[in-house]
Amino acid sequence: KCLSCSSPDFWNALDQAVLKNREILSELAEELRHEGVKTLHDLERIPQGYQSNMLHVMTHLLDGFFGIDSYFFNLVENSHWVSDALRARMRGCPTGHWLVAVEADFEQAY
Repeated sequence: KCLSCSSPDFWNALDQAVLKNREILSELAEELRHEGVKTLHDLERIPQGYQSNMLHVMTHLLDGFFGIDSYFFNLVENSHWVSDALRARMRGCPTGHWLVAVEADFEQAY
């Protein structure tokens, strides 16, 4: 599941991974709208709990905080996206950049 930037499948896989984060963000925003949050002013009144947790996850995706809800994370830029500048650097040095698949598992010990 790991791909070098020199792989012919790299750019499509990268774009699909970034798109997945955008889809997660969009789904969370839609759920907040469904819960009645339509404006920034509405954010001041959301209760602690389900709605505030959705907002929390959204801000993690936007501010680059890695979390369990991340589908793709860019270690170079500490981001869930890839800037145009980094894409240009990657094209200039494809052997120095990789997509690395990581699977998390949670095992609770008592």
